[in-house]
Amino acid sequence: MKSKFVGLDIGYDSLKLVELQRERFGLTLTNMVIEPFPLKDVKDFSDEKIFEAIERLFKQRGIHPPSIVISLSGQAVFTRFIKLPTLDRSKIDQIVQYEAQQQVPFPMEEVIWDYQLIGDWTTVNEIDEANVVLVASKNDLVNTLLSYFTQLKIDVEYIDTSPFALCNCIKYNEPAFDGCSLILDIGAKSTDMMVLENDNIWFRSIPIGGISFTQAVAKEFKISNDDAERLKIESAVILGGKGPMLGESPERLRISRSLSSSMSRLMAEVSRSIGFYRTHAGGGGIKNILLCGGSSNIEGIDEFFHSKFNINVRKLETTHNLDISRDIKKDVENNKHLLGPAIGLALRQATQCVMEINLLPKRVATQRDIAKKKSYIIGCFVLVGFILLGSIFYFKQWYTYESNISKGLLDDLKQLKTQTEKLDTAKREVKEAEQKLVVLNNIQRQRTYWARLMTELQTILPKECWLKRFSIQQLKEKNKVITQVRISGETTAPLGEIPHIKEELEKSTFFKDVAIRSADDLTNAGTDSKDIRRFEMTCELNTAN
Repeated sequence: MKSKFVGLDIGYDSLKLVELQRERFGLTLTNMVIEPFPLKDVKDFSDEKIFEAIERLFKQRGIHPPSIVISLSGQAVFTRFIKLPTLDRSKIDQIVQYEAQQQVPFPMEEVIWDYQLIGDWTTVNEIDEANVVLVASKNDLVNTLLSYFTQLKIDVEYIDTSPFALCNCIKYNEPAFDGCSLILDIGAKSTDMMVLENDNIWFRSIPIGGISFTQAVAKEFKISNDDAERLKIESAVILGGKGPMLGESPERLRISRSLSSSMSRLMAEVSRSIGFYRTHAGGGGIKNILLCGGSSNIEGIDEFFHSKFNINVRKLETTHNLDISRDIKKDVENNKHLLGPAIGLALRQATQCVMEINLLPKRVATQRDIAKKKSYIIGCFVLVGFILLGSIFYFKQWYTYESNISKGLLDDLKQLKTQTEKLDTAKREVKEAEQKLVVLNNIQRQRTYWARLMTELQTILPKECWLKRFSIQQLKEKNKVITQVRISGETTAPLGEIPHIKEELEKSTFFKDVAIRSADDLTNAGTDSKDIRRFEMTCELNTAN
């Protein structure tokens, strides 16, 4: 069972990688890496600088996961929310296919697309006015990203989008919302705006972000973008939410003034989008604003939004339900506002998520599945080859035998009757001998049956597991008598290993219909046992083995 899960959020100014590990009491954040690259060197996701940063992250830092989940930014994909009429569940694919052809602004053969119903419709046969999110991306962009990881020999399991990866992180980590909540992920090139209200999700990408702020500072101070970025990180403040403050330095006041235009445009776009959501998507009033992303750390930005909307504004909690390794705890605390999408990506491998969009090309998924089954396919061909060779050898021997018999009969026609009688006698003797041999073989197998069964059981059980009881009883079931085995044992392995023991028993030719009857942890059961798990299974004995 897989225990490590890696997500890589590919942004326009940095790569954010997190590694989650499944442990006894849940998921632990065990590794976190942020790999920056110069803003001025990156044009889009197909830029070679991104590959160099990805290669640097994995090779120089010694990270090489077998598989990974990656993301595309909100601006790199086409996203559209569609409201379906009442229809039968079997017709959803057909309706969404038609809508995709109408909505996606590119030829369908040039894009990779996916869709998902919003909300839980898994147990409903008829869909009643459900919302569907449609996501598409250009083939060239996806194939370029996949080529990077192919060169590094890393399998890409899913291709998600940053906004929906962030949604999965929120649903896993953020305490229950009070009403309708607005999430603002203020990234480098854009701000991803997401509204969460009960099971409903709505998203829009606004092309205003950290680069806009940096350019405003550069223009105000007449300095390069690199110098402006450093100045923004060190001294940026937004005073629009609380008015000019006594004691602020002239430099910080100038920075605040330079940012006011971009912030006003961002606030206007957010207000307009909220109005669109309420009018066209039937949403309620916003009760909370949650901030994340690189520019959410600018001093005073939360007070700015609070003053404009007069509602609660706070930083998004991205690690609330995760344990964090001690050696990276400080780094995570300083950067957790950046890690939401990356954590959401890793969660795609670790658990079932609310949003499960996947832009991985079907051909890649098919090739990966074939590669996993390659050894089985080769084994089948080898088996077929042995069968063919065996058949050829058998028929050759049979032909030789019959030819010799025919030659002898032709050489001695006078003794045909006698030879025929001898041959019939020989055949009867061979048949009787074969019947006796079958009986002897059955007797031999019955004599060694229990020894072979116990040897098989010893092979299946891990070394940290031991039997406490092995009982057999005959049961009458559906007009037949079956032999049922009850296996009781204890182990020092985690409870999660007990289903693995069940799977190994089911693979054996001796057992079938294996069922776990109980699995208890004796650690806190008031006994002297420490780190011991007790289990009991039943299965039907295959006496024909």
